[in-house]
Amino acid sequence: ASAKSGGTIISTGNASNCHDYDCGYTFRCDSGVLLFSIRPEDAPEQNGYYRVHSKKGIPEHAWSHVAVIYSVKSNAVTFFINGEQAGQAPAKGRIVFRGCPLWIGAEPKFGGARPFHGFIREVKLYNRALSQDEIKKHFEATKGIASLKLETVEEKRLKALEERCTSTLRVRIIDAGTGEALCARVWVFGPDGKNYFPQKCLFARYRSRNKDKGYFYAFGGFEVKVPPGRIEVVAIRGFEFLPGRERFDLKHGEKKEAVIHMRRLVNMPEKGWWCGDYDIDAYKGSRIKDFSTACAICKAEGLNFVSLCSVPWWRKERCVAKSAHFIAGAGYEPGFAPAGHMDVVWS
Repeated sequence: ASAKSGGTIISTGNASNCHDYDCGYTFRCDSGVLLFSIRPEDAPEQNGYYRVHSKKGIPEHAWSHVAVIYSVKSNAVTFFINGEQAGQAPAKGRIVFRGCPLWIGAEPKFGGARPFHGFIREVKLYNRALSQDEIKKHFEATKGIASLKLETVEEKRLKALEERCTSTLRVRIIDAGTGEALCARVWVFGPDGKNYFPQKCLFARYRSRNKDKGYFYAFGGFEVKVPPGRIEVVAIRGFEFLPGRERFDLKHGEKKEAVIHMRRLVNMPEKGWWCGDYDIDAYKGSRIKDFSTACAICKAEGLNFVSLCSVPWWRKERCVAKSAHFIAGAGYEPGFAPAGHMDVVWS
């Protein structure tokens, strides 16, 4: 297997309590570490499952030979990476099978949960526990696979994008009234109707899994590679600013700098009104990696008050921010939220 960010290698349906798929086993890669979970006949710990991890992980963008052995006789799960033992954990009981389908590259529940992000070259199943010497021989016999150079669909798309985008557009976004730099949500439209994004944009939202459609957040400005031709840039910032819209004509290889002036329609905080959201979630795996980034995105959406909940980093930081017309806190879900997630306007 050659994993980019992990996923399921092989599964017969367990992984979590899920109706008809509450059985079998799952072998997958979780953030580089191997994971094996089983549903045995008895009722062990962890809500009826054994779920164990390897002590070592596999690298990204590289081929690895991985194996797992579950032995009822020894009551143990043993992991192997490139022929060497990579960890062992206790488990016991015969695995429950209820006619669940066998899937490679995803879990059968929900029509393909936790898909594998990478390549799987060969999969072999045995009805007995192999010895370490046998696994070592399998690894030695498949070493040639490591020399295969494979290109993902995403890598091909990015390569074609680089060849097509020969022009550069650098844009600053400012408040037309004060001249201050602004955070905003931005769309960049190319002459082909597709959207284009900075190489290291902090956050991008794609619609319907179409990676040529969507927006990104710009914090004062951005630089983006685009194809030559007519380029349109649209920036919005909540409801208090009019959308900024500019069009540019770029030639092949041309570099252009521009400024988008956003005009304020109304200043609600000065009138005593604050717009906010008291329940914003940023779960593990989100691209929002720190409190300052979350605050910048909230400002780009025109929010004055936010409470960030379910964030993975708030315990490590003093997550309170307060400035002119903006206040934010993290890790606290207000108890006065009977309606759940909703936007509120404060007076």
